[in-house]
Amino acid sequence: MKKLYPIIGILVTIIVAVIIITVNKVNKGLRYLTVSNHYSYVYSENKKIEIPIYANSASNPLSNISNYSSIYLGSPDQSSKLQIELSKISKNGIEHYISEDYYSFILSFEMPKLSSNFFIEHCFIKIRLQNNTEFNFEIGKLSLYYYENVGFEEMISINSLSGMKSNEAIISRLEEIKIEGSFNGTYQITNIIIGSDLVVTFKEEEGCLILKIDHQDLMLSNVPIIIEYKEGNLSKRQVIDNFKYFADYDILYQNGILVNVY
Repeated sequence: MKKLYPIIGILVTIIVAVIIITVNKVNKGLRYLTVSNHYSYVYSENKKIEIPIYANSASNPLSNISNYSSIYLGSPDQSSKLQIELSKISKNGIEHYISEDYYSFILSFEMPKLSSNFFIEHCFIKIRLQNNTEFNFEIGKLSLYYYENVGFEEMISINSLSGMKSNEAIISRLEEIKIEGSFNGTYQITNIIIGSDLVVTFKEEEGCLILKIDHQDLMLSNVPIIIEYKEGNLSKRQVIDNFKYFADYDILYQNGILVNVY
Protein backbone atom coordinates (compact mmCIF):
# COMPACT_ATOMS: atom_id res chain seq x y z
CA MET A 1 0.00 0.00 0.00
CA LYS A 2 2.85 2.35 0.85
CA LYS A 3 4.13 1.91 -2.70
CA LEU A 4 0.89 3.37 -4.00
CA TYR A 5 1.24 6.64 -2.02
CA PRO A 6 3.70 8.27 -4.44
CA ILE A 7 1.54 7.28 -7.42
CA ILE A 8 -1.61 8.62 -5.75
CA GLY A 9 0.26 11.82 -4.88
CA ILE A 10 1.36 12.30 -8.49
CA LEU A 11 -2.17 11.68 -9.77
CA VAL A 12 -3.65 14.17 -7.28
CA THR A 13 -1.04 16.78 -8.30
CA ILE A 14 -1.86 16.29 -11.99
CA ILE A 15 -5.61 16.55 -11.34
CA VAL A 16 -5.19 19.75 -9.28
CA ALA A 17 -2.93 21.24 -11.97
CA VAL A 18 -5.49 20.47 -14.68
CA ILE A 19 -8.26 22.05 -12.60
CA ILE A 20 -6.19 25.20 -12.00
CA ILE A 21 -5.30 25.53 -15.69
CA THR A 22 -8.95 25.01 -16.68
CA VAL A 23 -10.20 27.60 -14.16
CA ASN A 24 -7.60 30.10 -15.31
CA LYS A 25 -8.65 29.64 -18.92
CA VAL A 26 -12.30 30.15 -18.01
CA ASN A 27 -11.53 33.22 -15.90
CA LYS A 28 -9.29 34.75 -18.55
CA GLY A 29 -11.95 35.05 -21.24
CA LEU A 30 -11.89 37.61 -24.03
CA ARG A 31 -11.29 41.16 -22.86
CA TYR A 32 -11.20 44.49 -24.69
CA LEU A 33 -9.54 47.72 -23.60
CA THR A 34 -9.86 51.32 -24.74
CA VAL A 35 -7.96 54.38 -23.52
CA SER A 36 -9.79 57.68 -23.01
CA ASN A 37 -8.53 60.20 -25.55
CA HIS A 38 -9.60 63.60 -26.88
CA TYR A 39 -10.36 62.97 -30.56
CA SER A 40 -10.23 66.42 -32.16
CA TYR A 41 -10.34 66.79 -35.95
CA VAL A 42 -10.96 69.50 -38.52
CA TYR A 43 -12.55 68.32 -41.76
CA SER A 44 -10.47 68.04 -44.90
CA GLU A 45 -10.80 65.73 -47.88
CA ASN A 46 -9.94 62.10 -47.10
CA LYS A 47 -9.51 62.86 -43.38
CA LYS A 48 -9.51 59.70 -41.25
CA ILE A 49 -10.63 59.31 -37.62
CA GLU A 50 -8.49 56.63 -35.98
CA ILE A 51 -9.62 54.82 -32.81
CA PRO A 52 -7.43 52.09 -31.25
CA ILE A 53 -8.90 49.07 -29.47
CA TYR A 54 -6.96 46.41 -27.55
CA ALA A 55 -7.87 42.73 -27.14
CA ASN A 56 -6.20 39.91 -25.21
CA SER A 57 -6.57 37.65 -28.24
CA ALA A 58 -5.25 38.25 -31.76
CA SER A 59 -8.25 36.32 -33.13
CA ASN A 60 -11.27 38.27 -31.94
CA PRO A 61 -14.49 39.34 -33.69
CA LEU A 62 -13.49 43.02 -33.85
CA SER A 63 -10.28 42.36 -35.77
CA ASN A 64 -12.13 41.30 -38.94
CA ILE A 65 -13.69 44.12 -40.96
CA SER A 66 -16.22 41.77 -42.61
CA ASN A 67 -17.83 41.14 -39.19
CA TYR A 68 -19.07 44.73 -38.80
CA SER A 69 -22.63 45.80 -39.47
CA SER A 70 -22.85 49.38 -38.12
CA ILE A 71 -20.85 51.80 -35.95
CA TYR A 72 -21.92 54.93 -34.10
CA LEU A 73 -20.12 57.50 -32.00
CA GLY A 74 -22.47 58.75 -29.31
CA SER A 75 -23.16 60.01 -25.83
CA PRO A 76 -23.86 57.46 -23.05
CA ASP A 77 -27.62 57.68 -23.56
CA GLN A 78 -27.24 57.91 -27.38
CA SER A 79 -29.19 61.21 -27.37
CA SER A 80 -26.36 62.59 -29.51
CA LYS A 81 -24.84 60.20 -32.01
CA LEU A 82 -23.12 60.04 -35.36
CA GLN A 83 -22.90 57.07 -37.72
CA ILE A 84 -19.45 56.56 -39.20
CA GLU A 85 -18.09 54.33 -41.96
CA LEU A 86 -15.28 51.89 -41.19
CA SER A 87 -12.72 51.90 -43.99
CA LYS A 88 -9.78 49.93 -42.60
CA ILE A 89 -8.48 47.91 -39.63
CA SER A 90 -4.72 47.98 -38.98
CA LYS A 91 -2.75 45.81 -36.59
CA ASN A 92 -0.56 47.91 -34.34
CA GLY A 93 1.61 45.62 -32.22
CA ILE A 94 1.36 44.03 -28.78
CA GLU A 95 1.40 45.68 -25.34
CA HIS A 96 1.66 44.08 -21.90
CA TYR A 97 -0.89 45.17 -19.29
CA ILE A 98 -1.59 43.57 -15.88
CA SER A 99 -0.04 40.16 -16.60
CA GLU A 100 -1.54 39.83 -20.08
CA ASP A 101 -0.56 40.60 -23.65
CA TYR A 102 -3.00 42.82 -25.54
CA TYR A 103 -3.11 43.09 -29.31
CA SER A 104 -3.66 46.61 -30.58
CA PHE A 105 -5.67 47.29 -33.72
CA ILE A 106 -6.71 50.65 -35.12
CA LEU A 107 -10.15 51.30 -36.58
CA SER A 108 -9.96 53.93 -39.34
CA PHE A 109 -13.12 55.83 -40.31
CA GLU A 110 -13.95 58.33 -43.01
CA MET A 111 -14.63 61.63 -41.27
CA PRO A 112 -18.21 62.53 -42.27
CA LYS A 113 -18.85 65.92 -43.83
CA LEU A 114 -21.36 67.75 -41.64
CA SER A 115 -22.89 71.21 -41.94
CA SER A 116 -21.71 72.37 -38.51
CA ASN A 117 -19.28 71.54 -35.72
CA PHE A 118 -20.10 68.44 -33.66
CA PHE A 119 -19.11 67.66 -30.07
CA ILE A 120 -19.64 64.79 -27.63
CA GLU A 121 -18.32 65.41 -24.13
CA HIS A 122 -18.38 61.75 -22.99
CA CYS A 123 -18.07 59.70 -26.13
CA PHE A 124 -18.71 55.99 -26.67
CA ILE A 125 -18.24 53.87 -29.77
CA LYS A 126 -21.18 51.53 -30.32
CA ILE A 127 -20.45 48.59 -32.62
CA ARG A 128 -22.95 46.09 -34.00
CA LEU A 129 -21.68 42.97 -35.75
CA GLN A 130 -23.35 40.97 -38.52
CA ASN A 131 -24.48 38.38 -35.94
CA ASN A 132 -26.17 41.22 -33.93
CA THR A 133 -23.56 41.14 -31.13
CA GLU A 134 -23.13 44.66 -29.75
CA PHE A 135 -20.22 46.42 -28.04
CA ASN A 136 -20.31 49.81 -26.34
CA PHE A 137 -16.86 51.17 -25.42
CA GLU A 138 -15.96 54.48 -23.79
CA ILE A 139 -13.33 56.31 -25.85
CA GLY A 140 -13.10 59.82 -24.30
CA LYS A 141 -14.19 63.08 -25.96
CA LEU A 142 -15.03 63.98 -29.57
CA SER A 143 -14.58 67.37 -31.29
CA LEU A 144 -15.27 67.67 -35.03
CA TYR A 145 -14.78 71.04 -36.76
CA TYR A 146 -15.92 72.19 -40.19
CA TYR A 147 -14.34 75.32 -41.67
CA GLU A 148 -13.44 76.58 -45.11
CA ASN A 149 -9.88 77.14 -46.33
CA VAL A 150 -8.15 74.65 -44.04
CA GLY A 151 -4.40 75.12 -44.44
CA PHE A 152 -4.67 78.56 -46.06
CA GLU A 153 -1.91 80.69 -44.48
CA GLU A 154 -3.12 84.28 -44.30
CA MET A 155 -1.94 85.47 -40.89
CA ILE A 156 0.99 83.08 -40.33
CA SER A 157 3.12 81.48 -43.03
CA ILE A 158 4.20 78.36 -41.12
CA ASN A 159 7.76 77.08 -41.16
CA SER A 160 7.41 74.39 -38.49
CA LEU A 161 5.10 72.90 -35.86
CA SER A 162 6.29 71.16 -32.70
CA GLY A 163 4.76 70.01 -29.44
CA MET A 164 5.78 68.61 -26.11
CA LYS A 165 4.46 66.99 -22.95
CA SER A 166 5.18 68.18 -19.44
CA ASN A 167 8.23 66.59 -17.81
CA GLU A 168 5.92 65.63 -14.92
CA ALA A 169 3.22 64.18 -17.18
CA ILE A 170 1.90 60.77 -16.13
CA ILE A 171 -0.31 60.44 -19.22
CA SER A 172 0.28 60.93 -22.95
CA ARG A 173 -0.96 64.49 -23.18
CA LEU A 174 0.16 67.48 -25.18
CA GLU A 175 0.95 70.50 -23.02
CA GLU A 176 2.62 72.97 -25.37
CA ILE A 177 2.61 73.72 -29.11
CA LYS A 178 5.12 75.96 -30.85
CA ILE A 179 4.27 77.52 -34.23
CA GLU A 180 7.25 79.02 -36.01
CA GLY A 181 6.83 81.14 -39.13
CA SER A 182 6.39 84.56 -40.67
CA PHE A 183 3.61 86.79 -39.39
CA ASN A 184 1.80 88.74 -42.09
CA GLY A 185 0.16 92.12 -41.61
CA THR A 186 -1.24 93.78 -38.50
CA TYR A 187 -3.58 91.61 -36.45
CA GLN A 188 -4.89 90.87 -32.95
CA ILE A 189 -5.41 87.24 -31.92
CA THR A 190 -8.69 86.89 -30.00
CA ASN A 191 -8.94 83.13 -29.43
CA ILE A 192 -7.22 79.84 -30.19
CA ILE A 193 -9.10 76.52 -30.33
CA ILE A 194 -7.70 72.98 -30.53
CA GLY A 195 -10.68 71.08 -29.06
CA SER A 196 -13.98 71.68 -27.31
CA ASP A 197 -13.84 72.79 -23.67
CA LEU A 198 -10.07 73.28 -23.78
CA VAL A 199 -8.49 76.46 -22.44
CA VAL A 200 -5.54 77.51 -24.59
CA THR A 201 -3.37 80.45 -23.57
CA PHE A 202 -0.72 81.86 -25.87
CA LYS A 203 2.19 84.24 -26.10
CA GLU A 204 3.87 85.76 -29.11
CA GLU A 205 7.62 85.86 -29.53
CA GLU A 206 9.67 86.93 -32.52
CA GLY A 207 8.78 84.56 -35.33
CA CYS A 208 6.97 82.24 -32.94
CA LEU A 209 3.57 81.62 -31.34
CA ILE A 210 3.57 79.42 -28.22
CA LEU A 211 0.36 77.74 -27.03
CA LYS A 212 -0.18 76.36 -23.52
CA ILE A 213 -2.93 73.74 -23.10
CA ASP A 214 -4.82 73.15 -19.87
CA HIS A 215 -4.84 69.70 -18.26
CA GLN A 216 -7.65 67.17 -18.56
CA ASP A 217 -7.61 63.47 -17.78
CA LEU A 218 -7.57 62.51 -21.45
CA MET A 219 -4.81 61.60 -23.87
CA LEU A 220 -4.07 64.32 -26.42
CA SER A 221 -1.52 64.30 -29.25
CA ASN A 222 -3.23 64.92 -32.61
CA VAL A 223 -5.09 68.23 -32.95
CA PRO A 224 -5.97 71.02 -35.37
CA ILE A 225 -5.34 74.66 -34.47
CA ILE A 226 -8.02 77.28 -35.13
CA ILE A 227 -6.74 80.85 -34.70
CA GLU A 228 -9.39 83.56 -34.50
CA TYR A 229 -8.11 87.11 -34.96
CA LYS A 230 -8.97 90.65 -35.98
CA GLU A 231 -7.38 92.57 -38.79
CA GLY A 232 -8.64 96.11 -38.44
CA ASN A 233 -12.41 95.78 -38.01
CA LEU A 234 -12.55 92.41 -39.76
CA SER A 235 -12.89 89.14 -37.84
CA LYS A 236 -10.87 86.37 -39.49
CA ARG A 237 -9.79 82.80 -38.91
CA GLN A 238 -6.76 80.69 -39.87
CA VAL A 239 -7.20 76.92 -39.63
CA ILE A 240 -4.15 74.68 -39.31
CA ASP A 241 -4.90 71.08 -40.21
CA ASN A 242 -4.45 68.15 -37.81
CA PHE A 243 -0.89 67.30 -36.85
CA LYS A 244 0.32 64.46 -34.61
CA TYR A 245 2.81 66.11 -32.25
CA PHE A 246 4.26 62.98 -30.70
CA ALA A 247 3.82 59.19 -30.68
CA ASP A 248 4.12 57.33 -27.39
CA TYR A 249 4.72 53.61 -27.00
CA ASP A 250 3.44 51.37 -24.20
CA ILE A 251 0.19 53.34 -24.19
CA LEU A 252 -1.54 51.02 -21.71
CA TYR A 253 1.35 51.16 -19.24
CA GLN A 254 1.78 54.95 -19.47
CA ASN A 255 -1.94 55.73 -19.30
CA GLY A 256 -3.21 53.14 -16.82
CA ILE A 257 -5.58 55.61 -15.12
CA LEU A 258 -7.35 56.16 -18.46
CA VAL A 259 -7.79 52.50 -19.43
CA ASN A 260 -11.37 51.18 -19.77
CA VAL A 261 -11.80 47.40 -19.38
CA TYR A 262 -14.58 45.33 -21.04
